[in-house]
Amino acid sequence: MCTSIEKQQSTEAQWAEALNLRAPQDRFAAAEADRLTAEQARVAAADRQLAAENEELAAAARAWAAQHEALADMSVVQLKTRVVARLLLVNPEADGAAIVDALGGKAAPSTASTYRNEAADLIARGYNPAASIDPDIHQSHRV
Repeated sequence: MCTSIEKQQSTEAQWAEALNLRAPQDRFAAAEADRLTAEQARVAAADRQLAAENEELAAAARAWAAQHEALADMSVVQLKTRVVARLLLVNPEADGAAIVDALGGKAAPSTASTYRNEAADLIARGYNPAASIDPDIHQSHRV
């Protein structure tokens, strides 16, 4: 017959054995979690690099647009229309407040709406500063 001390020792031995059996599983799970964390860090770094490259390309497109718009001797309305067009190319759902912000905060909602319509027309005619295309700039001014 087993005494209570023997039963307790037997139970403790079973727990110890169960823990020993789980140790490799726990180590594997921890290693897998470390691997996933490292992979997530690599993906995040790649995302940051891609975002930086995209911003660099966008800045180059804005610089191209500004340079060629200046060379084309455009009116203020034409320049502001292109500012709004560039905003819409990046964010087609931009609202009136975003348009007013892009215009330096100096436009009434009705004016922003007018620029939005003009910009949409300009885009429909092929405006694409990322590809150095402005339908209103003479071919000789293009890069």
